[in-house]
This record gives sequence, C-alpha cells and structure tokens, in this order.
Amino acid sequence: MGRFEDLGLVESIRKRPSMYVGSTEFFGFINYLVSGFDLMLHHGASWIEIQPGDDIKPWVIRSDANLPLELNEKEQVKIFETYDYAETEYEKPNSLPPLFDAYIFYALSEEFELKAISDGKQITLKARCGEKGVFEQIPVNDSSSTVVIEFHPDTYIFSVTEASIRNLHSYCRRNSTLYPGVSYRIKTGDELVEYKSENGLTEFFESMVHPYQVLHKPIHVQEMEDDLKVEAVFALHSWSEDYIVTFANKGRVPLGGTHLAGFIEAVAQLRSEANVHAGNIGILAIEHPDITFEGCIKGRVGNPEFRDLVHKLISHGIQKWSEANPEEARLMQMVERFQFADIW
Repeated sequence: MGRFEDLGLVESIRKRPSMYVGSTEFFGFINYLVSGFDLMLHHGASWIEIQPGDDIKPWVIRSDANLPLELNEKEQVKIFETYDYAETEYEKPNSLPPLFDAYIFYALSEEFELKAISDGKQITLKARCGEKGVFEQIPVNDSSSTVVIEFHPDTYIFSVTEASIRNLHSYCRRNSTLYPGVSYRIKTGDELVEYKSENGLTEFFESMVHPYQVLHKPIHVQEMEDDLKVEAVFALHSWSEDYIVTFANKGRVPLGGTHLAGFIEAVAQLRSEANVHAGNIGILAIEHPDITFEGCIKGRVGNPEFRDLVHKLISHGIQKWSEANPEEARLMQMVERFQFADIW
C-alpha cells in the first residue's frame, strides 16, 4: 500500500472505500458508523451519543472527546485531512496507521459539519464529500471539551445508508462492556437510552451465558506480560461444545487466531488435570501495540508468539483463581457433561 502521506488521504479513501471499510454495502456502512465512535474513544470520550438520521435528517454524534483540531502549514485540518508521522512516529508499512478513523469518517461523508469546543477555542468545520468548505476558530472562555458532528453518509459510495435501531443498541450494549465506565447513548426522538458497564467482560459474560447451564463460578483472568494484556472470563457448562468469543484491541476477531489457540490449550490442560470433559463458554480479549491481523477484515490474529504467551498467562490466571476459590476448584473436579436433553 505504501506510506500514507503519498496517497492523498481523503482522495485515496474515496476512490477505494472498500479497502478501508470492507465494502460499500451494509458491512461497509456499519464500519463507517463505527469509525465515528472510535474517533471519540481514541480522544478520551467518557460518553458518546448517537442520533440516527435518514435521507433528510442528518445523523448526529455527540461526545466530550477532546479532538486536536488545528491547521497545519498546508491549511489542512489535523486528524481529518492529514496524518502527522512526526508526532506519532508511525512507521509500520502496508497497514492502516492508528487513529485512522477520523479520515474514514470525514472522507466518506457526503455532508460533514463539526462544532466543538477544544483547548479554549470554539471550532466549526464543514465539508462535503471530503472537501473542506469552512474552518473557523474563535477563542472562548471555556475549558471544557464538547463535540457535535452532523453527517450524511455518501450515497454515491454506499448502497446502504440505514440500519435497524436494534443494530445500534446491540453495538452500544456490547461496546459498553469492552470500555467499562464509558457511557453509550442512543437518542431517538425524545427517548434517550444509555448503556454503561462498570464490570466490563464479566457483565458481557453474564449476558451471553443464559442459554447454557454453567457448572461453577466463572473463572476471571487478568494478566499482562511483554506488552500483552490478556483478560478472559469463562466457565465449563453442561454440554460438549466450546463457544469462545474473542477480541483484539477491543475489536471482534471472528476467526480466532494464535491467541485463541493458546487459550484453548490452557483450558485443555485444566480439563485434563480435573478429568472433566464438559464444554467451555467464555470471552477472551487481548491488547497489544503491535497485533498482526490476517485477512482484509482482521478476521484472525497471526502473531506466532501469542500462542505460548496466552497459554502461560491463562494457566497462571487459572492457578490464581483456584487458590482464591478452593471450594469451587474442588467442586469442578466432580462435574461431568450432562446426558439428557431435559437436563442440559
């Protein structure tokens, strides 16, 4: 792909949108909306509110994020029109640099109007199809950070520009558990629904485990080594299948990868030591500054070193859980897979 400063950021994204959001249909449109959320999260938002639009009314996203909005020497708006390598020291070739969400969101909007208060300035930015029309800065006696973006997705790029409100609720509910303490809000008319989690992945686990009969207190692992942070919540259940949902740097990884392989090996060791053959249900999330994704939609984690390291960290976490929960660890050795459908 080459270095991004050679591409003409906005022009490149508009000419080849599928390279950046996966498609120009439903999946790409959802990725485009998610880039708006990620833009706010990457700049310190403690709350994010979205208001769905339609062909006439704009979509609206609000937040208390502190966006670094200023012009460079070429009169380009930082974070929306240019990528500053000198500040970020990003040198990884052939992949999207971090915080790329702003460019995607900006470039693929037919209409884009931002109003913000940041660093004692009131800022207005208006653009159409990725071309800036207005950029104004006015000093204000206000140290708070607020941002409101009204936008229309570009109908010349996306063949789909609407989604069920349930899709938004599902996304916001899930993400609130991946970002504990951040409020996700959805406004439709006069109704405002908020999702906020203080318990993170444990709350996520409780929401997904209902169809299963869990056989012991869930195991919660939080470990870190060599810049790799691993968190997992899992438990053995009454039937035979394994169902593990995995994330990497807060993003869903549907095809697993080396991190999941290490997790599976650690759980297999637990089963072997306890002589238990029941199924496993859980969530595995990793964070690392240099994750290698395989596939254009980041479907699989490919770092070979993660397999052994995740195995080690999960095994260590299981040992700590067993020591802290000796009665649950003892009872786990007695469980077995259920045999009759009306039981499991």
